[in-house]
Amino acid sequence: MSFVKEIVKRYLISGGTGLIGQALKSHLESSGHEVRVLSRRKTDASNGVFHWNVDSGELDLKAFESIDYLINLAGAGVIDKAWTVAYKTEILESRLKSSRLLQKVISENKISLKSVACASAIGFYGDRDSEEILTEESATGTGYLAAVCSNWEEVNKGFEQLGIPTQVLRIGIVLSNKGGALKPLIPLTKAFLSAPLGNGKQVVSWVHILDLVRMIEFVLEKGESATYNAVGPSPVTNKVYTKAIGKALKRPILFPFVPVFAIKLIFGERSEAILMSSNVQAKKALSAGFEFRFKKIDEALSDLLS
Repeated sequence: MSFVKEIVKRYLISGGTGLIGQALKSHLESSGHEVRVLSRRKTDASNGVFHWNVDSGELDLKAFESIDYLINLAGAGVIDKAWTVAYKTEILESRLKSSRLLQKVISENKISLKSVACASAIGFYGDRDSEEILTEESATGTGYLAAVCSNWEEVNKGFEQLGIPTQVLRIGIVLSNKGGALKPLIPLTKAFLSAPLGNGKQVVSWVHILDLVRMIEFVLEKGESATYNAVGPSPVTNKVYTKAIGKALKRPILFPFVPVFAIKLIFGERSEAILMSSNVQAKKALSAGFEFRFKKIDEALSDLLS
């Protein structure tokens, strides 16, 4: 019989009510750890949810009491709304303001943390040729999303300047049956209405939601200041991705493609995010010893959709 007691770690998540934040909270709590969340909603802190308001600079300092790790996921959804000038500004500013407020609170109150994990996205690389292998050392790309991610990462260097080991995760296309890019494709595929986007050759660098939250926990505990591509080890083309969803749902893909002009007509500038191709590899995480549970797209989709 072992009398070694698991040490309870305390995590604080900004953006904790989103898809990734909720999955991360559930994963960490299932291991017996304490998880707190920052939310714009004013609520009873006894349930682990603490109020903050990025615009007014408010933050309940009790959220940081005895915290070991901070995970910064906060930011407006990228494809939630049309990319008006105002919303494009909100996408960027919501991220920069969140990071700056957290850094200000940590600095002014001399808060000590073991590590901070900061979200970024593979949009950092922009739209690239499918043959180009992108690692953490690859240069930033062009376009709106690349500019957002580049600015976001630059501001997040402020955590490291405070002496806190900082991990930046460039997150790929997150596969979850509870939201994100996959969920809206489920009813379309079931109704035989799904099809590859454009020529279907653009590369989808995906990651199963469970592997993503496991990776966040993994890099926090390693405690090394570094950038990680948070993607699975086997990117696929959009055509393969679409057919794999059909296979998991036992539905054939009947239509050859969705024309690019139709996507641009419906989504406007947001089509940049929808049609983007980036062949991203998780070089840093793999070399650090991270092991994926879901290495192939069929395995991931079978787990989520079967």
